[in-house]
Amino acid sequence: MRAVEIELSGVLEEEELEYYGGTFSFRENIQLGGTGSPKVYYNDGIPEFDEMNEYVENEVSFVSFEMMKKGLILRLNRTQRMRCVGTLWTGIKEIRLTGYRKAVEYRRWFYRQEIVHRGLLEVEEFDGSISRFHVAEQNFSGLQKYFSKDIFRDFFVYALGTTPPDPSDIKLIDFLDDFI
Repeated sequence: MRAVEIELSGVLEEEELEYYGGTFSFRENIQLGGTGSPKVYYNDGIPEFDEMNEYVENEVSFVSFEMMKKGLILRLNRTQRMRCVGTLWTGIKEIRLTGYRKAVEYRRWFYRQEIVHRGLLEVEEFDGSISRFHVAEQNFSGLQKYFSKDIFRDFFVYALGTTPPDPSDIKLIDFLDDFI
């Protein structure tokens, strides 16, 4: 991933647009079913995002993905402060989405077990770097659908995890889910 220069409004600068092949036309955007992803929570693996995360505590860092013709742009939004990084399609080795099951109880008097998914998203590049993101259960199916598009066919891997995620991760995701 490399830092991407953006204007204050969040629009990519002209040379960045050229580097990533530009945006899709309106017709292509419709055929793709949109180029933007649902939000995920940033965990670690991108130095530009880590630098921004170390200044202020107790803020949530949301990341969304945007498809470009030659690559993928990741936009971090942390309380209206934005950073962007990007990678070319040729730099992506694998995008892994691992879903985890969670039992949910509804109402105090009625216990009904239901299976919902929460996930861990990892973007691995050929240089060995791995970026990690937590996927909230309400965004899980949308993110799975987003990465199931033809443009991601060579990179995307989906699996259902057999072991539960780290308990500290579960508490963090439950806490963050309350804000969405």
